[in-house]
Parts: sequence; structure tokens; C-alpha cells
Amino acid sequence: MVDPDSGDKAERAPPVPVGLSLEEMERKLIEATLEHFGGHRERAAKALGIGVRTLCGKLRQYGYAPRAKTFSKAA
Repeated sequence: MVDPDSGDKAERAPPVPVGLSLEEMERKLIEATLEHFGGHRERAAKALGIGVRTLCGKLRQYGYAPRAKTFSKAA
């Protein structure tokens, strides 16, 4: 366990934004995970503990283009 008064920020988790809805937090987590894995959906889904089809469905909901390696909104 990390002592909050130790001053060692390298071991601290990034702060969680307060006031975001669960849906917004889920989206941010999915986007960050995809970015971490360079857009590799199978690896991101495995890391998130969800299926690839579930991940792709969520990305469609968010308006991302299917099979895109970059995550800009679909036109």
C-alpha cells in the first residue's frame, strides 16, 4: 500500500475526475486502453475484460469508424 504522505507520485494512480457519469468514465477508460495498445482492439478488449464484439459495439455507439486504427469520429 502506498502511503499518501510519502510524496512518491510515481506509485500513485492518476486522479479520477469527480462528477463524470459512469458512461463517461467507461468511454475514457476504453479510449485510453485503445491508445495504450496502439488501436489493437483484441488486446484492448482482453485488457478490459470484455469481448471484441462488445468493444466494437461500444466504439460504434461513440461514433468511431469501424476497424479504424485511429479514433477520430466517423464522418
